[in-house]
Amino acid sequence: MPPKPIQSVYYSKLVLQTLNNPYIKIYDRDGVETYMSQAERNNWIYAKAETICSRLSHPIFQLLFQPLRYIYRPQPTIERCIIATIQRPTSQIGA
Repeated sequence: MPPKPIQSVYYSKLVLQTLNNPYIKIYDRDGVETYMSQAERNNWIYAKAETICSRLSHPIFQLLFQPLRYIYRPQPTIERCIIATIQRPTSQIGA
């Protein structure tokens, strides 16, 4: 029997702090608000990367909350998110 795939889990408080950042929130304001209210209402302690990415469909969230097994060096991943945020035209934010 093959081993189960590793699931990446984040501490929910850190996820909520990250999502509450105005530079991150602008990509899916309604989705972020919905996710944050559900997490707070249900007292989620941990959040799976797959769950976060399925609820917040914008690619920036998939880059930011990718499964940890794909992040060998977290610093370049964070830098890519910052660069994607800065370089994205204002007209495309929230799309």
